[in-house]
Amino acid sequence: MFIEKCREYISNNPDNIDGFIDLLVDEPLQTRKVYKEIYLLLPNDEYKEKFAYIILKNSDKINKLENQLKIDKYQQEIDKTFNDAQMLSNKKKFIKKLTNKKNSISIQLKYLINDFDVIKCETLLKQYKDYVKKLCKTIARRENKKVRFIFGLTTSIITCFTMFLIIASIPVVQYENMGKYAEVTGVKGLIFESHLPVNTLRIKEEYDGVPVRTIAKDAFVGCEFKQVVLPSKLYYIGNNAFQACDNLIGIHSYIDGKLQKDTINCNQIGSASFAECSSLKKVYITENVEKITFNAFTGTNLLIYYHGSGKQWAEKMGQLYDCNVEFLKITVTLRPKNIGYNLNDVEITVYKGSKISEIGLENVEITGYTITSIVDGLVNDIMDSTGQFHKNYKINEDTYLYYEVKSNKYKVTLSGENAYLYLYYGDTYTLDYLEKSGYTFLGYYTEKNGKGIQLTDEDGRSIGVWNIDSDCVIYPHYVKNQ
Repeated sequence: MFIEKCREYISNNPDNIDGFIDLLVDEPLQTRKVYKEIYLLLPNDEYKEKFAYIILKNSDKINKLENQLKIDKYQQEIDKTFNDAQMLSNKKKFIKKLTNKKNSISIQLKYLINDFDVIKCETLLKQYKDYVKKLCKTIARRENKKVRFIFGLTTSIITCFTMFLIIASIPVVQYENMGKYAEVTGVKGLIFESHLPVNTLRIKEEYDGVPVRTIAKDAFVGCEFKQVVLPSKLYYIGNNAFQACDNLIGIHSYIDGKLQKDTINCNQIGSASFAECSSLKKVYITENVEKITFNAFTGTNLLIYYHGSGKQWAEKMGQLYDCNVEFLKITVTLRPKNIGYNLNDVEITVYKGSKISEIGLENVEITGYTITSIVDGLVNDIMDSTGQFHKNYKINEDTYLYYEVKSNKYKVTLSGENAYLYLYYGDTYTLDYLEKSGYTFLGYYTEKNGKGIQLTDEDGRSIGVWNIDSDCVIYPHYVKNQ
């Protein structure tokens, strides 16, 4: 089993990340469920970052694999349905057999709307396609809003005519006060006028004096509206909340009092919350979204624009996802070139497509040091110590740059000794001190009377390195001998 193979490799080679990536590349593609389990086995962030990159790179291929598995699964169900050849000439009996199946199977049949080779009777094929589309919508409505579905049949030897009436529902949103917040629970009330269009579902900002923060599980399954407007303080969208809303083309959110189109702004998006919303084509996900359940948008052709970088997405969602994601921001990481300095990486999050000169490299500060140059991975000079740029290309992906520094020099005045000296940040040092008769010198401090931080020992030798990043006065401390 592939998961066990990965578990064994990671256990035996916890530091060989490149070998693990080679193992992933060499093995056949797996489903996201398998990759999610492997992700939980990874021992550190570096493993996870490289693993997530490989999964994202192959997301299209994984989508095709999973779609094929779904098709194979439901093709078997259809094969069972048509096992009796007599069903093809008996429409009434055929529909009865389909509707006796579990609802979930009927809903999933729409994966195969364009792949009905199993039906040999061409005159029945069109009727069957129309029927399955209507059946899927009807089952979703029936479970949540008890909408009646009237379906009539007229029989003939070859041609079958399907007649139906769908009662249009005008949703009146209902809420429940949960104490400190309110929850949207669904819709109530039906108006029996099919000519009235259901275009926009607007969710209130407040209900009964408290903010609307959550949308309940299954709240709007199969609804007909085209647009959804979410409140500004929304925290959680429940499982299956908008599943099978085939007409839904836009999700919008209020942010800081302004309506942002095609945007979801909440904290968590639940399982299958927008699954099977086939008309939904794009959505912007804000950085406020901390968690998206793995199959939240399954069964859609959605393109997600994320208001953040790939690194941020990986930290929040692990990049194990079943949609195409385009990151609107990227991470530029500055790494130190100097050896022997205790320096850290500096990360800058910028918009994708920004030029080098626009991302603020000249404003980067390293405490106690001055940046003398920044180069790219090909050792091309990017910026010198004056802030002058020598390269100015666009950055379209996460990028590493490398900086070199020199230590800053600071004037240090020795209080009471009428003397001063210059020290470099990060250096060790030894300071002279005056001998006082009847007193013992205990060291230099940042404040009078032995207060503040002790900088030297009783011999004037530094405790650690010089790490004050400004000119300053330091104070000798003496104690009277007993």
